Amino acid sequence: MINKPKGGNHKNMIFEEEREFLKQFDERAKKGELLRTNEIRQEYAKLIGYEQIYRVLKWHDYSK
Repeated sequence: MINKPKGGNHKNMIFEEEREFLKQFDERAKKGELLRTNEIRQEYAKLIGYEQIYRVLKWHDYSK
């Protein structure tokens, strides 16, 4: 049995791609729109195939 290392960064997009994805929501927020995490999660899932958005938002300093 080979010991595989655990941990690390297992993202599906590089940081710059995530930033580009989130830019559309930044622009809407600047216009005063209320954004819900669920909406961002659904759009992310369309691109990636799963709905894990919370870490991405944390990496990009998104907050309530």
